[in-house]
Amino acid sequence: MAYKKYIRKNGKLYGPYTYHSRRVDGKVVSEYHGKDEKSYLNKYQVPKINLSKNLVLIVIGALFLITIGLFVYNISIKNLTGNVALDLQTKYSENENLQGNFILKLKEGEFVPANSKIIIDTSSQKYEYILSDLVANNVSTGNFYIENSQISGAGSGFGKEGVKKIPQELTFTIKISSQKKSEDKTDTKPNANDSPNETQSNDQPVSDTPADNETAQPVDTVNDETTNSDETVNDIPQDNTQTTTDTTGNTDQPTNNAESQPASDTTGNSNGNSDNSPASDSTGNSNGNSDNSPSSDTTITGNIVGGFLRSVSNFFLGLNPSRGLTGQVSLELQDTIDGETSSQNSFTYTLEDGQIATLKEGSVKLKSSGESISDNDISLKQNGNEVTITTDYSSSEKGYGSDYITENIGEELTVDLESLNIPAEKGKLTISVNHEDQSIVSVSKELNVQGKIEITSNETQVIVDQNSFGLTPGESEILSSTFENLTIKTTKAISENDRLKLRYQLNKYWIEYSYNYDGDLSKISDLIERDKSRWLKDIAQELIKKQSKSSPENIDGLLENEFNLSSIKTVTIITDGSNATTEDNIVENTNETQDEAIVSENITTQSTNNATLKGNETIITEDQEVAENNSVKEVNVSS
Repeated sequence: MAYKKYIRKNGKLYGPYTYHSRRVDGKVVSEYHGKDEKSYLNKYQVPKINLSKNLVLIVIGALFLITIGLFVYNISIKNLTGNVALDLQTKYSENENLQGNFILKLKEGEFVPANSKIIIDTSSQKYEYILSDLVANNVSTGNFYIENSQISGAGSGFGKEGVKKIPQELTFTIKISSQKKSEDKTDTKPNANDSPNETQSNDQPVSDTPADNETAQPVDTVNDETTNSDETVNDIPQDNTQTTTDTTGNTDQPTNNAESQPASDTTGNSNGNSDNSPASDSTGNSNGNSDNSPSSDTTITGNIVGGFLRSVSNFFLGLNPSRGLTGQVSLELQDTIDGETSSQNSFTYTLEDGQIATLKEGSVKLKSSGESISDNDISLKQNGNEVTITTDYSSSEKGYGSDYITENIGEELTVDLESLNIPAEKGKLTISVNHEDQSIVSVSKELNVQGKIEITSNETQVIVDQNSFGLTPGESEILSSTFENLTIKTTKAISENDRLKLRYQLNKYWIEYSYNYDGDLSKISDLIERDKSRWLKDIAQELIKKQSKSSPENIDGLLENEFNLSSIKTVTIITDGSNATTEDNIVENTNETQDEAIVSENITTQSTNNATLKGNETIITEDQEVAENNSVKEVNVSS
């Protein structure tokens, strides 16, 4: 059978305490099984966290990828010579210049020459500049050095000095002391401020523990029980160092099923008489008589605190030399040892048993100059009998070179590319920094230019051949007789917005064509040759027509022909806005009618400098552009 008990003490309820009852040899025996196990587990057990296996794998994988990414990033940064950066726009339109910055980042300790060359290579051009002309940083003097570069020498340049740490040797003095145990014994008198219940023995140190074989257990009174039982439960653990008996002459409640015995705790000699009383508690010597009276109402907690305070008080009193302590340990200086140490070499010393090493205050100095430095600049550690003295002290020196290099960026040199007015060209752009044919740093980027790109600026010449251009004998003959040098020149060839523009010139004649162009000339080569042939035939036909025109002729029947006004029967006079007639004659058309002859200047489109072609031929006019099939022709004929 199982049951539980509760204990109420000082207004607090403790429990439940679990008991199991069983019958043994006809008697009921109760066994204590501690506090309620379930409530204990619920209170102190760590809640379980259910994590999905997939979630754990995902987290581990993510951490792994992050680690790999950081590793690759650090490697790429370290391999980036000179920490160069090209903050450059990569897409451009026609006629745009390069836009962006070329940035050279120098670490502390790096120094680049001021007369280094900045070389910018585009698809068709190469530009060179002097570094000092393009940056606004202050020039200083030092030894040239760039990490992972072979440049050398000294002079004017750009950079920030790095810091070099130089280890320094330090001198010091350590004191070797041995432990000595004092065997002198001194008698002390009790202090007037000591508690009446505190005395000190002549033979032993003060102790709050009662004499051996004397214990007094506190009696716990159980008032509230959930079951009828004759057992009581003690909820307060026993203290082996100090035990007290708390009883009063008149108790508030009788103690059930427990025998009360007076507890007597005495140590040392007693100088007075002690009467029987319900409870007495004395330590040390007693100087007075104890009458029959109720004991103090001090609680158990108060006795424990009081005993603790007495122990602390006796400890500090024992530190007072005037009172004396038996077996006091002291240190006796035996020797001093001088030594040296640095960040590269530590100092070690082996002690004898019982020896202790300490640093002598103010003994730490620089070996090179004898200057005193802080004792905190060295570290003394003792492990058993071995003493080790180390230091990280070093002096600092500034300069340029591998010994002064740090990971901090000291200076940035920025070149504004837009201010250089360099046209953007499609293809690879390379910017490098050189010094005396030694490459310091180089960086490249691919540019995409959508717009006008000059393909060629050189003139090409094509000799006109009758067979190659399909000219008739008459066309070839008139062209040959008209032009001394029958050579077609290509004076323009550009690509613009996916269109290829070509201009041809023959003496004073020129024409311009435009084609769809994707970079492959072989696709439009036949079309180009066809347009050249048509253009030459047009010029030849124009020349033939001009040559076949008849010269002006005089008509003899009409020249110097006289006529008489009397033969005119009627005259019509036309005025501005009104008709007028003569007073004597009425204008009539009776028997004869004079046919009006309208004389006008015959204006044709055939002129000296213009030609008109029919059918599918191109109309060649001055400064006129005409589209035909897949090409556009622009012809200018100048006199």
